[in-house]
Amino acid sequence: LAGVNIKNYCKDGQGEFTIQYNNVTLILKITTSGFTKVNIDVEYQLGGKEVDKKRISLDLEEFTSELLYDLIEQIILEFKGECIKWY
Repeated sequence: LAGVNIKNYCKDGQGEFTIQYNNVTLILKITTSGFTKVNIDVEYQLGGKEVDKKRISLDLEEFTSELLYDLIEQIILEFKGECIKWY
């Protein structure tokens, strides 16, 4: 999608990525719960208002870069679908 704005922020074990296209925003937060779990929070907003939110929790033992790549790829495809749905 042309015209997509991407921002990222990382601090104290938390990473946050914001992807915005027109009025559709995806907020992706990656946090750790101690040293046992990795939480990935996915929030979709339309015009600044939350329309969908979910959490993916993974044991640290099953968390790999390949799994993270696959999850992010799936989330980006969902974002494209949300953009098409709203425009």
